[in-house]
Amino acid sequence: MPNDRLIRAIDDTAEFQPQNRDGRGWFMAQVPVTTEPDDPKNDEIPLMGLASSFFVRELEGLYALEFEIFHL
Repeated sequence: MPNDRLIRAIDDTAEFQPQNRDGRGWFMAQVPVTTEPDDPKNDEIPLMGLASSFFVRELEGLYALEFEIFHL
């Protein structure tokens, strides 16, 4: 369970673009990692993470996530 400070950092940096004319949307979110697996809720841990982005598109009546890229 990540700490509250990390959750706020993830929420604040998430990006979203609604579907365009081609029917594709896009979003990017942070994936948190910890250097202290024994104490992940410690707010003194330096914030670390990796961002990944996905296209959101409709596929056979359902929505699918199509991985785009990792952002460092």
